[in-house]
Amino acid sequence: MKKSIILLIIIICSLNLFCQGIWTQKADYGGHARAGAIVFVINNIAYVGAGDAEGPINNDYEFWAYDPSADEWSEKANVPIYTFTIYGFSIDQYGYAIGSLNEFWRYDPVSDQWMQKNNFPGPVRHSGAITFSLNGKGYYGLGENDKSILKDIWEYDPVSDQWTQKNDFPTCKRAALALVINNQAYIGFGNTDTLLVTKDFWKYDQLPDMWIKKCDFPGSARQFATGFSINDKGYAGTGVDENFNYKNDFWEYDPVLDHWTQIPNLSGHTRQAAVGFSINNKGYVTTGYYDQLATVYYLKDLWEYTSTTSVNENSSNYCNHIKCYPNPATTWIAFDYQLFVNTEKAVIQISDTKGQVIHIILLHGLQGQSVWDIRSINPGVYYYTLKTGSSFKTGKLVITK
Repeated sequence: MKKSIILLIIIICSLNLFCQGIWTQKADYGGHARAGAIVFVINNIAYVGAGDAEGPINNDYEFWAYDPSADEWSEKANVPIYTFTIYGFSIDQYGYAIGSLNEFWRYDPVSDQWMQKNNFPGPVRHSGAITFSLNGKGYYGLGENDKSILKDIWEYDPVSDQWTQKNDFPTCKRAALALVINNQAYIGFGNTDTLLVTKDFWKYDQLPDMWIKKCDFPGSARQFATGFSINDKGYAGTGVDENFNYKNDFWEYDPVLDHWTQIPNLSGHTRQAAVGFSINNKGYVTTGYYDQLATVYYLKDLWEYTSTTSVNENSSNYCNHIKCYPNPATTWIAFDYQLFVNTEKAVIQISDTKGQVIHIILLHGLQGQSVWDIRSINPGVYYYTLKTGSSFKTGKLVITK
């Protein structure tokens, strides 16, 4: 009888975790531990290397490929440029790398060879730049050099092998994060020319070449974060905050709702300057570093994230549920909820578009209804989140008058 109860508890806990998303450790990075590496994905294979590696300088040039179907790493041709500060992206069947002296190379995974292309024509940058690729073009910008922190953005056309300067990012910034979600680019976090560590988040509209402000990141401001995108959502985490605290929290960004939801922390050590990538609706985080008592520790562990949207539909019976109505609403809103596991920590949390919590409803029992009087609440867009421990379900509501 005792064994049956223990088994039931294990099954319930496992299912509840699966509804939240799961981090699973995979095979360590094949080369030496490192930070500030480049990463790009071509034909469902991730290529990771360069950056600042532990040990002799020759280790910096290492370049490895990861096949998630076999959970195996294989060594590739070394990166041909000095790699302490290096940035990369992929376009179609090729990868690209930009060095700190503006040298620019293309990698062919079929021949496992690097070919030099036209150098980047903009200012050199020694730290904290960003890259991303979008609709057949590559983008590079921000960061800092010996003179200043930059805000320029450049577009690379692989057909003409030429660079074109685009509209500047709204602020000077280094150590930011770039994500591409459903063919839309986003940039956020990092620090400014006043060394202010930030949590702002911006969308880049490629055709009119303009930047659109989105909902601020609700976690602590940070720099040198990493992320990936799966199932039309973005994921961001790790990094280091203004007090030099290394982070391992992770958050999901929904571009339709323009809303952030916290997910389970990265299971590995806190870190900054890691790399993130996605293959077949799985997210991955590897490498990076942290320091302790003035000693730097480089990392090479690899973690795979499976989101709730990757779960088989039949498993939805084991997840928490919430529904609100009417929506839009003017005087009151009812929340119907159903919990898979009874808990004393279940709440419905309502926040505004800036991520500020304005109301909390305590829940009792596995299911029920709670009514919120909104007559004193300003009209606008709000978000409700059903929270049970570290499990989250989020939705959008509109209040009108």
